[in-house]
Amino acid sequence: MAGPSAIVFKLYPKLASNASFHPKEAGVTRSVLFGSYVRGEAKEDSDIDILVELPKGLSLFDVAEIKYKADT
Repeated sequence: MAGPSAIVFKLYPKLASNASFHPKEAGVTRSVLFGSYVRGEAKEDSDIDILVELPKGLSLFDVAEIKYKADT
């Protein structure tokens, strides 16, 4: 299984291509990578699974906007 730096290096081009999403600006307080990349089973077409922790008090619309920006 690849170490954490190898995973970040492998994901960087995919994550960097999403210039509209900035986790700190979105209020993300913590993020966790999980899924096929962590298990070392990712393929070329694998998605990137990231769990994010957001501050309390956000409305459903705030969360929907963050998700939209992360997905586009």
